[in-house]
Amino acid sequence: MNAHTPGPWSVEGVVWIAHDGEHSELMDDCPETGADYCVNVGTPDEYVAICYGDDNAARIVACVNACEGIDDPADLRAQRDELLAACEALLQQCEYIASESPEAMAHPDLVAARAAIARAERGQ
Repeated sequence: MNAHTPGPWSVEGVVWIAHDGEHSELMDDCPETGADYCVNVGTPDEYVAICYGDDNAARIVACVNACEGIDDPADLRAQRDELLAACEALLQQCEYIASESPEAMAHPDLVAARAAIARAERGQ
């Protein structure tokens, strides 16, 4: 994986991009016409991206900071899939053991496990 600017990242301020049809220029202040509002993303020492809109900038910052310390985010998904499969198998065994008792099947821990598994499956 390529090295990237270490975090934490933050939204580092607003810039304006002025267009004249042939090139774009970053400006510190809003020009009167023909400019897009953009947000710098990165660290105080290094701007990494310029985003159109606060929501996009906030999303990029949240994602980068959430992955801090993870060498390869694809590995995280594989770990999640493995953990989900183990939880599903464990829940199946618990439900088998509890199947003789409606009270046991409705135990809050089993209900919580079913809900967590359902949320994880929707995220796939």
